[in-house]
Amino acid sequence: FGTEATQREVTDEIVPGLVESFTAESTSVLFFAYGQTGTGKTRTMLGTEASLRSAEPHEEWGVFPRVCTAAFDKLAALRARGVKCRLSGSAIEFYLGECFDLLSSSRAGNSPVQIEAQSHKPAGES
Repeated sequence: FGTEATQREVTDEIVPGLVESFTAESTSVLFFAYGQTGTGKTRTMLGTEASLRSAEPHEEWGVFPRVCTAAFDKLAALRARGVKCRLSGSAIEFYLGECFDLLSSSRAGNSPVQIEAQSHKPAGES
């Protein structure tokens, strides 16, 4: 995608295959944004702050809210057919050598994520 691509163009191309892979094929999916500070990773993944206040699809939503909406729609259709579904997710930021849980309910903000040395899995509330 070029620098002028819209969120909708990116989403229309990648989301259907992603959602199909983890709803029909039970495949794990990872969204990963990498780059220097200030290059647009957060906006690409989440969208604008104003768009995130919208419960309805918004033109400036990023990849993550669009994938979530598509996934919940697909899971609702599966449940309507009697299929049992379970979905789990996490959002972790790596910044200056530390991990932070972006979905933490902590009042102090994003909670640090501890990684167990042997299993390499997150420990704690994340």
